Amino acid sequence: MSPDCAMCNNPATHRCSSCLCRPLYCSKSCQRADWKLHKLLCSSRPSFESPPTPSSRRAIVFLTNGEINFTWETTEMKTDDDDGVRWESPVGLEKYFGGEWPGSQKYYNNVVRGRRLKEDIDLRFNDDFLVDGSEKNLAVCKVVQGMDDGGAVWRAPLVALKQANSWHDKQRLSPNSSPGYGHMDMGDFREVVDYLTSWKRTTSRHSVVSWSLVKALVIP
Repeated sequence: MSPDCAMCNNPATHRCSSCLCRPLYCSKSCQRADWKLHKLLCSSRPSFESPPTPSSRRAIVFLTNGEINFTWETTEMKTDDDDGVRWESPVGLEKYFGGEWPGSQKYYNNVVRGRRLKEDIDLRFNDDFLVDGSEKNLAVCKVVQGMDDGGAVWRAPLVALKQANSWHDKQRLSPNSSPGYGHMDMGDFREVVDYLTSWKRTTSRHSVVSWSLVKALVIP
């Protein structure tokens, strides 16, 4: 089965000749429509083809200084002391958040494109960025129209990882015995920006912002 087009959900058959990522578009028209975003990471993608270690996972970071980069993040296997279930977990992400471990939000519904993601995206960020005076994230402002025009603004760094084998099946009912992480690619970049766009639209309609609004974007 062909993956969905990043822009319109039709079967994707076209791939970018520069970054050589998986097929992302159904037509040249959709590819051109996505180019303004795609070009921000396109040239760097080939440099992140081969993981430097078996525990390295390709992530995308949005930094407060305006930089958007692919990066290799490390994971480790953990075991539940009660039932022996093992899972993969990222480590070391606190380096982006002043030594504090970030909050996590799973994203699996793209409300901008009207589709369910085939693999979850795990967003890591400062839980309190709306109220603790964190620095404005200029990278997010760069890719989300209107993010810097007042109202709620994304603050502090954002790290996006792909949870390739999630805890739940497609119905979100039964646990997966071996949840793990995969590698973020150019199509996932579009998914994250769509999430941020939805977040801006939702929070801008409310004078008081709560994380229940953020969760409403990802829980059907």
